[in-house]
Amino acid sequence: MKLFRSLHIIPAILCATLFYACRQHSTSSLEQHRQYADSVYGEIKDLDVLRHIEDSLEKEDDHQSLIFLEKQLGKQLRNNSNFIEALDHHKEGLLYATMLKDTVEMIRANNNIATDFRRMGILDDAASNHYAALTLCEQYSDKTSFEAKKNRVTSLNGLGNVYLTMKDLATADSLFRLALEDEKILDSDVGQAINYANIGAIFEQQGKYDSAWVYYKKSMEYNRKGKSDLGISLCYTHFGQLHEKNRQWDKAISEYKNAYEMMEKSGDQWHWLESVIALANVNISKGDMNEAQRYIQQAQEIATNIHSLEHQAQVAELQYKMEEAKGNYHQALSYFKLRNKLNDSVGSPEELLHTQNYRVRYVNERHQNEMDAIKRTHKAEQGVLRITIIAIILALALAVTVIGILYHSWRVRSKRLKMLREEFSKAMQEGKKPETRFSDEENDFINKLVNQIYEDMQTGDISVEKLSKTMYISRSQLSRKVLNLTGMSTSDFVMQVRMGKARRLLEDTMTPITEVALKCGFNDPSYFTRMFKKTYDITPSQARKRSK
Repeated sequence: MKLFRSLHIIPAILCATLFYACRQHSTSSLEQHRQYADSVYGEIKDLDVLRHIEDSLEKEDDHQSLIFLEKQLGKQLRNNSNFIEALDHHKEGLLYATMLKDTVEMIRANNNIATDFRRMGILDDAASNHYAALTLCEQYSDKTSFEAKKNRVTSLNGLGNVYLTMKDLATADSLFRLALEDEKILDSDVGQAINYANIGAIFEQQGKYDSAWVYYKKSMEYNRKGKSDLGISLCYTHFGQLHEKNRQWDKAISEYKNAYEMMEKSGDQWHWLESVIALANVNISKGDMNEAQRYIQQAQEIATNIHSLEHQAQVAELQYKMEEAKGNYHQALSYFKLRNKLNDSVGSPEELLHTQNYRVRYVNERHQNEMDAIKRTHKAEQGVLRITIIAIILALALAVTVIGILYHSWRVRSKRLKMLREEFSKAMQEGKKPETRFSDEENDFINKLVNQIYEDMQTGDISVEKLSKTMYISRSQLSRKVLNLTGMSTSDFVMQVRMGKARRLLEDTMTPITEVALKCGFNDPSYFTRMFKKTYDITPSQARKRSK
């Protein structure tokens, strides 16, 4: 088995090595480099191989190649429904793209991060990153190339899905129609199919079923032209929903099963879950509770596995409907409460306000950029410009005043959290015990977590998975709690604790550097040195000399 795995990995490594060699001597443009890198890494499906290449590129400080690698790693992890790790890699890619001022990859990274947040049901952060991508599209000098237009369409489509989930149908409709027009210009079959389906979903929610049929059929037509199995599967689900609304249970089940079979084979759990939930619902309506229960159990397992609050809310809705149909009203009430709680987590009024604020900010920034362009190109029209600028400033001042009133309490809380996070991060970097003003419960959690990391350092067995088990919470809960309190991912927080201990040992003792590395859980001294320099911008030996 090991020999088979090695034979499987070797071609991928050779492929990547060929890319390195070509990159060193290539005289092609950055865009050709980008396309070539995407195609090379896109062929590597083994996550272990991609991580091995990532380690090699980090040692070489090859930030340009790391941009493309982090993007591919994030996509593969997202396709495997590992959204938190996908988010970490896409954020790394954004960091490298920002360092190199690669606007195209900054746009793509923001859209990927937004998609990760959407899959997790964190809609305000999704909107923030999609708007960041759209703002970069507006600012980017190239607005006519295929890639520039495609990046803009991706941003518009992502925002449309955010507003669709939040039931803001008017905004979603305008965004999807803008995206559809751009996809027509790009002559993208799959792109047009996606937006025809999205507009159809809006008509369906509005109860305009005839119009929904028209758009869903157009979507199926373009999906077949583009040979998109995912798009075809989603169209089967849409057809089933419309049959279900007409109480044509058997026709609906037939369409849903077509979608179920296609997505089960694909390994795409997110979209497979859509058809599982649909089959559960239609069987409840038909009165086949045994079949409905089978699909509900399957849906619950998948929704929990991929950490999707949106789908968990839908499963709770199904359980509520089934128990009500059986006459188990007490049990039905508990599922009803659970559904409402989960729905509030996905699309609360506060989250909608946050999202609307990102939209206002994007519009304001775009207007400001337009005004800057006018000032540069029409200096002779100063009088008109002054009036326009004053009007915009007054409008912005009014908008800021209104938003300020609505967001006052939110801003106070955000400022407090930011201050606490900065104090905490600074203390950990200096190897000191953080003097924070967290609540007693939060302090207990942080102290317990730090003590556990210290214990794991002694054994050399340090991992986020182990931490979550010893803390008796899930990995996703641990990640959210650490991010909330410290502003860091769990892996970054663990590294800060280890680096803080290392700095204390280097400055306060004469323990050999290799032994310091081992005491902090590093078996590889060179890796320890690299991470120490990355954290403090000096080597361990330089830190020791300075302490003297």
